[in-house]
Amino acid sequence: MSNKELFVKAFLEAEKIEYAPFLDNSVEWEVSKDFERKMNALINKNNHIKLSSRRRISRSLIAAVIAVLIAFAGTMSVSATRAPFVEFVEKVFSKYIEVTVSKDSTLPVETIETEYTLSDVPNGYKISRYDKSDAGVFTAWENENGDEIVLSQDILNMSLSIDNEHYLKEVNVNGHKGYLNIYPKNATIWWSDGEYSYMINAPNEYKNELVKMAENVKEKN
Repeated sequence: MSNKELFVKAFLEAEKIEYAPFLDNSVEWEVSKDFERKMNALINKNNHIKLSSRRRISRSLIAAVIAVLIAFAGTMSVSATRAPFVEFVEKVFSKYIEVTVSKDSTLPVETIETEYTLSDVPNGYKISRYDKSDAGVFTAWENENGDEIVLSQDILNMSLSIDNEHYLKEVNVNGHKGYLNIYPKNATIWWSDGEYSYMINAPNEYKNELVKMAENVKEKN
C-alpha cells in the first residue's frame, strides 16, 4: 500500500470510529511549512486532498495525519537499517591470518554486478585465461616465458587465509587496508574496497609495483 493510500485509509477509518461525533468538531490548526512539505510529498499526486498553511481541520484528520507521519518515519528507519555494512574480522594464527566478514555484515552485493580489470598490464602480457561466475571473476595475463599475472575479484561472502610465515606487510590501496606477501618467485596483494575482494598475484620482479597495480584496477569497459 502506498503512502497516499495509507493516508486516505487512515482518514476514513478515523472518521468511522465510535466517537466520531466528538472528533468531528473542527479546530483551528496552523501547520508548519516543514509539516506541509512532508505531507504534500506523500499526497502530491492526489488532486482532492491538499494541505494549506492554515485551515479548519477535524481532530480525526489530525490523528490520521500523525499516524501517516509515524508510518512514514518508520519506513525511513527500516530503509536506513538495511544500508550495506561490512565488517572484517581478522584472526591471527601461527602460520596465517584468517580474514572473514562478520555475521552482522550486510553485503552490498550478492553477485558480481560491476567487473574490474587491470588498467596497466606490463608489456608482453596478454590475456590467457578468463572465467566469470556470480561469485567472482578470474583473469590471467601471460607472457611468452609462461609468467603470469592474475587478478581475482570476488564478492565478500568469503574467508581468506593470508600467509604470515613469509614476508608480510600491511599496505594502503586507495584508502583501503591490504596485505602484501612476497615470496622467492612471486608476490601477492589482497585488499577490499568494501564492495568486492581483490587479489593480484605476479612474478617476484613486480613486487614493488603491486600496490600501484592495485590502485589502478578499474571498471571494465
